[in-house]
Amino acid sequence: MVFDQIKTGIIPFGGGVGIRALYVKITQDDYTKEFENVEEKALYMINEIKRERPEEFQQALKSQLQFCFVGNGLEDKDQSALNEALFTQLSRESLELQKADQLKVQQMRPPFFVWVGKPLVYTGNRQFYEQFNYIVATCPTKTPNGEVLTKENMDKGYSLTALVEIANHNFSQFVFKIDNEEELKVIIDVYLANSIPVNGDRIIIIPGDVNNKELLTACYDFAEKHRIRLGVNYKLIFDNALDFDIF
Repeated sequence: MVFDQIKTGIIPFGGGVGIRALYVKITQDDYTKEFENVEEKALYMINEIKRERPEEFQQALKSQLQFCFVGNGLEDKDQSALNEALFTQLSRESLELQKADQLKVQQMRPPFFVWVGKPLVYTGNRQFYEQFNYIVATCPTKTPNGEVLTKENMDKGYSLTALVEIANHNFSQFVFKIDNEEELKVIIDVYLANSIPVNGDRIIIIPGDVNNKELLTACYDFAEKHRIRLGVNYKLIFDNALDFDIF
């Protein structure tokens, strides 16, 4: 587990769209360095964020920027101890920093955590998703092999129990990147028919090509008909938008 591509930019879609955030990409690689325990590894990973973006890191600790953790892996059961150590340390450093600023208790703010990733893992009693202020679930419309999802193969694209668990988070949203009209049917026939127990205002579709007028029209008509939200991936428009494209 490695933190990678640490940078700042604006949130491209979903909750907080347009807000500036500190982006931390989660990758499945690992360090060559050996650690004595998970606490040491957590501290090393946090220090990497400090080294890359020292000023923005302090702003995020004061909740002046949002921490955006993007990618899957940290929710896995075998990462539970590391996950707990990471967020305990971040909360501790946030408190110590604000104490040093001599803020009154009512002026202190805990860090604002966002998670962006595919709904792949049900965490149950570990309640991984509950530690975040809000969640952007990037929902695949295809299998890893490129097949369009159906009722028969949907387990290759996402976990039904993970999706329901995320839906129980009051501030979760489900985003679908649409590259062709066929993928629009997946939202109704697969996700809404079997999985997502939420209102349409928590479902967002974003066209994969903002220059494709036929696709834009199809997405607009679909969103209007089914009363779900139509969005735009700011990454396709603005250079300073962050990359949440992990469908």
